[in-house]
Amino acid sequence: MSVSATGKIQIQATTTTNTNIDVQGYYTSGNDVTAAGGYAPVDQSRIVDTINGVGLPKATIGSGQTVTIQVAGKAGVPAGAQAAFVNFQVDNATTSAGYINPYATSSTSRPGVALNFDGGPYTSIGAIVKLDANGAFKLYLSQGNMIHLLMDVGGYFTAGSSNGTFTPAISKLYDTRASGHVAPGQTVTVDVGGVGPIPGLTEGLTAMVGNLTVIDPGTAGGYARAWASGAPEPKNVASLSFGTGTHTNLITVPVGGNDEGAIQIHNVSPDTVDFILDLQGWYADPSVTEIAVVGGDFVVGETYDSTQLAARGVSLAQVVAIESGGSPLTDDQLSKAMDGTSFDGSNPITPLPGATALDGTVSIPPEENQAATALALTGGVQYSTVSTWLDNGRRTVYLRYGYTSTVAGGGFGYNKIALWHNLNINAVKLVTQHPVFKTYVAGQKYNYEAYIYRHLCTGYGWFRKCKTVGVVDTVVSVDYRTSPSQFVGTFGVVTAYCQGYQPRCPNWVKAVANG
Repeated sequence: MSVSATGKIQIQATTTTNTNIDVQGYYTSGNDVTAAGGYAPVDQSRIVDTINGVGLPKATIGSGQTVTIQVAGKAGVPAGAQAAFVNFQVDNATTSAGYINPYATSSTSRPGVALNFDGGPYTSIGAIVKLDANGAFKLYLSQGNMIHLLMDVGGYFTAGSSNGTFTPAISKLYDTRASGHVAPGQTVTVDVGGVGPIPGLTEGLTAMVGNLTVIDPGTAGGYARAWASGAPEPKNVASLSFGTGTHTNLITVPVGGNDEGAIQIHNVSPDTVDFILDLQGWYADPSVTEIAVVGGDFVVGETYDSTQLAARGVSLAQVVAIESGGSPLTDDQLSKAMDGTSFDGSNPITPLPGATALDGTVSIPPEENQAATALALTGGVQYSTVSTWLDNGRRTVYLRYGYTSTVAGGGFGYNKIALWHNLNINAVKLVTQHPVFKTYVAGQKYNYEAYIYRHLCTGYGWFRKCKTVGVVDTVVSVDYRTSPSQFVGTFGVVTAYCQGYQPRCPNWVKAVANG
């Protein structure tokens, strides 16, 4: 819940009532390493079930009893987690109301926090629970009560992490009372990402927080289960257990799907019910990853998961994570070229003037281009081999040191493609290995052409999604003529460039080979 500038909230009641407020934690702007940190959702999993002896002994928890529950090391929660979002289900063995009190085992005394349950048979309670250094917490049951306890884990918090930052917001996401009811066994899809101010999956959305209300006019009762759209329905977990009447619980659910992001809610009961979902906020990962992919049949504006990437023939070798906005070249070949060592161990190479331009941000002054050209021509180093590889037809491609020139169309090789057209070695290599077209030009010269797609990706594991946000048509020209008196092998790469981006390719295209 968001607070005012003075740190206050307001509560409005529709009838006369008593109210208790227990604080489970707080969020701060920025990354406070002393707090629990960012939130990471996990695949929902039940780790405590006293009915079946899971996580605790197969027995009821008695009046005034305290039990210890281990969380870290289970359900994907790592060691070092500071807190966890859990969903308790209290199965009341009596008709008396009571409360449970979870607290970290490192606490010197039990805090006066009460998670209340009524005298009914089932109560669901979503809560954020602090963990001790071993990833565990204690749970106390009030005097005069006896219960079975079930507990599902939905995610965890890690100290010092800026991922999974929380944004509070209040709005009604879903309400079936006016538009139709939810039939027995029916599953509904609730759009979350892109609704109002909520970001989509490609903007970092990972999970939503809300109050789920079930109104059951029937007599059988049951439970509701919520999970990320597009993911398998988790088994043996419940978001809200309910009987006749109105029941509400706080839920935190991962968001998934192929579009902006959604969740699904299953009515696991024989009754026709209504679902109401009130948003309390959302978690998002601000570190959206950018990747560039050579090849594949992608559509700009569409979103793909890892399975769909593979279905388009994109191998791991073609998908490389890069820094947002592009990165400097990092190849071992580049470092060797710039420290004066040739790749093939033949002639020593003098670093070119204007080498700072290799980060793709600085243009080389004309006089430095001329100096570089003179160096290459007089020093006889332009034919030194920088790299070789096999193209898509298993033919050897040579990339030579070459030179740059201020004359339109002048120069060739590595220096021309790196300094003039802002491409690096592996980008050129991947285009020749995964071309869409291979066209004969003249003599022994061929043009390889491939599409390089730009994607923004976010999410984790099963929920990782990539949205195609751009595409560039990239051409590599290779001359296979031989001249034994000048060089070993064939002449090799003449130039490489991006159609419509003359003379320099965008930084993200160059960065396809980084990482």
